[in-house]
Amino acid sequence: MKRISHFARWGWALLVAVTLVLGLGGCEGDDGAAGATGAAGPAGPAGPAGPPAPVPDAVAAAIEKAGPESCGTCHDGVGGAHQALYDQYVDASDLALTITSATTAPGAVAGTFDITVNFTVLKDGAPFTDYDSLGQKRFLTTTYDSANNQWLNGLVTLNDSVTMGAPGDFTLTEAGIAFDPTVNGVVYGYVADEPLLEHEGGTGAELPAGTHVHLYDNVSNAALAFGDAQASDPDTYQSLANVAGCAKCHGTPYLKHGYRAAEVDGLSDFAACKSCHNDDGGGFHQEWQYMVDDPLAWATGVAATADYSYNRTLMNDVHMSHGMEFPYPMSISNCNTCHEGNIAAVTDNSYFTPETCKSCHAIQGINAWPEDVGTTLEGDYAQPHRAPPFEYLWAKAGVESFHDLGATGDCTVCHGAGIAPAFNEFHTGYDVNIYDATGQKYSELYTVSIDQVTRSGDLLTVNFSSNNTDIVPELLVSFYGWDSKHFLVGSHERDTNVTACAGRRPGCLMEYVPESSGGDPTPLFTEDAASVPGNWMVTLDMSALQLTKTDLLPTLIANGDISKAEISVAPELNIGGTIP
Repeated sequence: MKRISHFARWGWALLVAVTLVLGLGGCEGDDGAAGATGAAGPAGPAGPAGPPAPVPDAVAAAIEKAGPESCGTCHDGVGGAHQALYDQYVDASDLALTITSATTAPGAVAGTFDITVNFTVLKDGAPFTDYDSLGQKRFLTTTYDSANNQWLNGLVTLNDSVTMGAPGDFTLTEAGIAFDPTVNGVVYGYVADEPLLEHEGGTGAELPAGTHVHLYDNVSNAALAFGDAQASDPDTYQSLANVAGCAKCHGTPYLKHGYRAAEVDGLSDFAACKSCHNDDGGGFHQEWQYMVDDPLAWATGVAATADYSYNRTLMNDVHMSHGMEFPYPMSISNCNTCHEGNIAAVTDNSYFTPETCKSCHAIQGINAWPEDVGTTLEGDYAQPHRAPPFEYLWAKAGVESFHDLGATGDCTVCHGAGIAPAFNEFHTGYDVNIYDATGQKYSELYTVSIDQVTRSGDLLTVNFSSNNTDIVPELLVSFYGWDSKHFLVGSHERDTNVTACAGRRPGCLMEYVPESSGGDPTPLFTEDAASVPGNWMVTLDMSALQLTKTDLLPTLIANGDISKAEISVAPELNIGGTIP
């Protein structure tokens, strides 16, 4: 019986969790053939108390209705409301937007164009007529230059006039736009209604001010593409990122800001996003670079003096928001999170440009250098999940006078030209805490398994193994209460009633590193004499753990309070090296 949950790196040590749930009732082996009938013995002592009464039908029905992974299982009321909001967000939309046509004519001013867009909106399959009531209703257009792989003329909004003809059929017109989107262009729109508010008493009518991030019950996105912008065109835009990468953290379907889809019928992935995050428009979040370049000045409201202007490309806004505004959950150096399957392409030396560099790294990083290199307040605001500042990297390498990341800087003059390392030598695309230099996951190189679990009376024996004898494992045992996922006795439960445990931590927790792998002895665990690194045999004496002055683990098991144990192994492997 074995199940590997996951691997993860912690610093420079591997962490693998292996879990197994074991029923504690009826686990003894065969007692063998019955012996001869013996003489009647004296009356035995009174038996333990019987199991608890069955769960009342009303309670069982409520749990069944909530579901095992529902917020409402444990958090009725507010928790249930939160779960209901989430369910509304991810369920199928009742709204359906379709763009049926888009045509243009010469505008009143030479070189401009007037556009007419026809679209339909249905709700629950019937024509939707109250267009003005929608919480989101926006149409945009942009063009795609396939020769240079650029999206141009973004953030052009088409909401000049919207009229309804037949119920649910609408016509939008916009006069005087500077390009013709019916030539290698896209008309993109989205509608949404019934905003979801999580605060108590929210009616859905009010929305937080100052933000364009909202969740809605019903959302629909649609597009009409022309020429090279069509998803079916061989010259169409193909992103090197994957929508599945976004969905790892943001849920499915992935909706940016809560209502703008990355996947829209008729467009290649992320093409709809380019209506705003285009390649020739200025960005709006200079504070993202400022907050990592000079954290103290930004936090105390000092006006920026450096030039933090940038283009609002999808790369810039995604990299900066994840690597600067928020310390990325693992590390933004793990390109594989979003670019899986395209690592060779995104680390090609053609992308070694000042724009790429500045999308992740601060230039100065004042007071935020990860270690002392020649100035006075370094380290005060350093954060391990942020890309290190360039001036720190240059100072550390002794090359600070060679670099220019201004508008005219060209990294490839030296980098990749035989003078300095190429882009893929600095960034393999894989987080060094998760992958080796070849892109191989450590979780696939080094395995750990729980091979056998047996119970004999109060003794619980676990046999577990690894394909690497240098792994140092920690065995953890926890006990569930009342046939639920409630840890009645967690592995970290301290036993203060065992004299040998006084002042020791974790010596008397149900967490044990085998002595054959360098661990310390504990009163609760015994390692078999035949146990060796790579093949461990460890026994937990459950009778030795007394949670209170009266309740022993065997008593809780006999009473029916405990019927399941979770057995986990959290090994550690030092693979050497230096954290960059």
